[in-house]
Amino acid sequence: MRMIWRQEMAFQGIRPFSLDVRYVETDANSCHNTFDLHAHDGCEIYINLSGDVSFMVEKHVYPISPGSVILTRPNEFHHCIYNSNSAPHRHFWLLFSSQGNENLLRRFFNRPSGCENLSILTPDSLQKAQDICRKLLDSQEETERYLLFFQLIRLLDQGEFPRGDVGERMLPNDVKIALDYIYENLSYPISMTDMAAAAHVSLNTLERHFLTAIQVPPSEFIKQRRLSKAQELLKSGASVNEACQACGFSDCSHFIVLFKKQFGMTPLQFKKKL
Repeated sequence: MRMIWRQEMAFQGIRPFSLDVRYVETDANSCHNTFDLHAHDGCEIYINLSGDVSFMVEKHVYPISPGSVILTRPNEFHHCIYNSNSAPHRHFWLLFSSQGNENLLRRFFNRPSGCENLSILTPDSLQKAQDICRKLLDSQEETERYLLFFQLIRLLDQGEFPRGDVGERMLPNDVKIALDYIYENLSYPISMTDMAAAAHVSLNTLERHFLTAIQVPPSEFIKQRRLSKAQELLKSGASVNEACQACGFSDCSHFIVLFKKQFGMTPLQFKKKL
């Protein structure tokens, strides 16, 4: 008797994509927070190896330890927070374009924006992730790079994704209320006094708690979040005036000046570049 096992498969094409891989190490003397709030056009993978840091994505601040992985997709607003200089901050950082390959990146796209960004690798999986990243840094062969990249994606898919309020417990209650207030009123002028009143604390207290927890003053956070949202709207086809109004800027000239200072070009130049 002859037995035959057969499985027919259809492979969906992979759209070519760019990939930037970096290993980053900063010593205790150079660790500092540069207020680097930002969002990318592509997806980002941050793999922590050491350092006393936290990671903020949108309204959530995640605790970070060796083996922690932060996944962000296009236009998710994020930055790394340095809690102390007690240990060197070592991590791998990967940035890649994702358009056309979203179906292969379920962990990035099958979740609400700004939620479930943290994955935790076991020590064995972390070692495998490091090996893959180091090989990616050295590889010159295209097929090998594809293979290594999707090995990493599969490994990250197998990581533990904490649910619930893991991104909420890191913040004081008044800062959480203030962040909700900012996101709900981003399209309108925001009064710092009204925001503090909504959080049931004085303005000085709120600013102190905000700066301690996020290491960015609330006024700076609001400005950067508005500029990031404006960039996203311009990408989606909004006019300069529409983006200005939708992001709570009362003066279009001031908006253009801030946008150029942040991104190195005016909103109109940014649209033309797209």
